[in-house]
Amino acid sequence: MILTRRTPLARTAQTIALEHARSVAQRVPRRLAQWRLHVLDRLLDDLEQMRLDGERTLPDDVSAAIEAFARAHDPTLLQGIADRPRRDITTAQDRLFDAQGRVMLELASLGGGASWADIEEMYEQDEAA
Repeated sequence: MILTRRTPLARTAQTIALEHARSVAQRVPRRLAQWRLHVLDRLLDDLEQMRLDGERTLPDDVSAAIEAFARAHDPTLLQGIADRPRRDITTAQDRLFDAQGRVMLELASLGGGASWADIEEMYEQDEAA
């Protein structure tokens, strides 16, 4: 009731609400990129486990999962897997690593992760020490 009038308290509450909405809206792209990175990590882990188990071709369900992810989130990945045999684990891993790199660069541009330059600098500092 007190917030319906244009009192200083109402203006402050409205300002806080607007700033909160702006803050949430700015975090959405970063959170989506973090989620995409997590999904790519899981897919790569699964492919590596298949490789260790001696498999060389993708099962239909894994191929479908990669294609569905690419269709929804990464047109470059979708094009990359469309250009190659979909059943090859090595090709799928290469394409997923490329997609992971793109997401990492996106996260760095959004302020949500280290850039490749930051990682290389960290390794150079470790080697120098």
